[in-house]
Amino acid sequence: MTEILQSFKHNGTVHPVKHSSFNKIAPGMVCDGYDFTYGDGSRDLGIVSLEAGHQTPLQKVVGGDRTIAALMDGQATLVVTDEEGVATTYDFSDPEGQSDVTITPGQMMQWTNIGKTVAKISEIYIPPFVPGRFETVTS
Repeated sequence: MTEILQSFKHNGTVHPVKHSSFNKIAPGMVCDGYDFTYGDGSRDLGIVSLEAGHQTPLQKVVGGDRTIAALMDGQATLVVTDEEGVATTYDFSDPEGQSDVTITPGQMMQWTNIGKTVAKISEIYIPPFVPGRFETVTS
């Protein structure tokens, strides 16, 4: 079981959150869903826990306006591939030195844990997450 958050810090501001769901997504990967307890309900939050040596499925973003992804703890890489097939790799070896990555519909994304401990990844979903937002890409 993962630690249940009461608040989430983003861009230097602490936001109160309420745990709403727990989902096993793939081997070595779970996601805790959270609702922000302020504002207009225009966004929500997923905290992905990715075990060492694992990666998320390759996912195409097919819904929502944008997903704001960042590494909270651990070490990981994020590969984002645009609609033309151009891939950009974000190296989160040092989470303190990294900023958010915004992913939009049509792009694909995949996280890989490159560390020896669990990587904690935050994903802010605008608008809130609904099933079908991501489509798993198979070869």
